[in-house]
Amino acid sequence: METLRLLESHVKRAADLEPRLLELLGKELYFRLGDDAQRDLELGELYFSNNPEPDDYSHAINYFHRAYEREFKQRLRMPLIKCLREKGHVNYGSGGTAKPLLTNGAFNRMLTLGQVLGYLERDALVKGIVNDLGLHVDEIWENGDEIHKARNRAVHEYVCRREDAARVRNMLLGENSILKSLFPAS
Repeated sequence: METLRLLESHVKRAADLEPRLLELLGKELYFRLGDDAQRDLELGELYFSNNPEPDDYSHAINYFHRAYEREFKQRLRMPLIKCLREKGHVNYGSGGTAKPLLTNGAFNRMLTLGQVLGYLERDALVKGIVNDLGLHVDEIWENGDEIHKARNRAVHEYVCRREDAARVRNMLLGENSILKSLFPAS
């Protein structure tokens, strides 16, 4: 019983990590993020910092990825869909192998982050709209692609070492956080 009490006293709650995230990201960026993204960063940090195992950091990687994906949706995908509708598009997407981005005026929820990033990489209209939002297309594409590939490796190839999670964590929480690219330059 005593051992259990000692273990429980060392377990942190994700919300207890907010001060660390504020220090890493800075107040300005942290408080610009949506509540769900903040929560996912807390959970990612919890799983990263409390995992004693060297080879299973999939939870941390997935929560960090989810934080990025939530902000991507809020800051880029939703305004993009709104602009496409305003331009008169009810259905939008290339006829090739790509799945449509817009179907009957609604975002195609079957698209993954990677597929939306593909539009960002290859579609001139999408690039133009994102540029008009004051965002840097190439930076978002490169950063988003890298974090998406890390998540896919963790989920599909079971590559979840601490070093992999540390790289993803640093992409989001480091000095040059990729979350900054989802906001227009001030």
